[in-house]
Amino acid sequence: IRMHDVPYDDIETISRYFGENWSGWGKERVVTANDIRTFADLTDNHQWIHEDEVRCEKESPYGKLIAHGVLLVSLIPSLLPPEGFRIVNNKVRIVRGFDRLRLPSPVFPEESIHVRVRGLRAYPASSGKGTVIEREVELWSLQGKKPAVAGILKLQYF
Repeated sequence: IRMHDVPYDDIETISRYFGENWSGWGKERVVTANDIRTFADLTDNHQWIHEDEVRCEKESPYGKLIAHGVLLVSLIPSLLPPEGFRIVNNKVRIVRGFDRLRLPSPVFPEESIHVRVRGLRAYPASSGKGTVIEREVELWSLQGKKPAVAGILKLQYF
């Protein structure tokens, strides 16, 4: 994909890249058992469905360990695919929110994941500082039959 540099405050040009089509897929990343353990330690979320393989085999509807949904959400910004344009002249990009967040399908340890997006809108930030870009986003396991994470990601550039 040929990338066009677009200044972060050029809302009109950014908006031209939005439409009904999904982007291609971003880079792939393996969600490791170590990622899941580290996230459990960091968040103090030690539910058995993330840590106890034997219990998962017996009691889980999935039959094995699953990654934390919030772990998957946190990986999305690093996996965003090329969209035909690259935001330039900004100092920083921050996550402003994630609307209509859904976790329809699990991701299991050692599965590869990737992300696709569809640009929805760009607008001036209510603070008067920078531009917010909203993208519909889906994170899929390469082994999945439906998204593991879906929603609207809001990123602010300034």
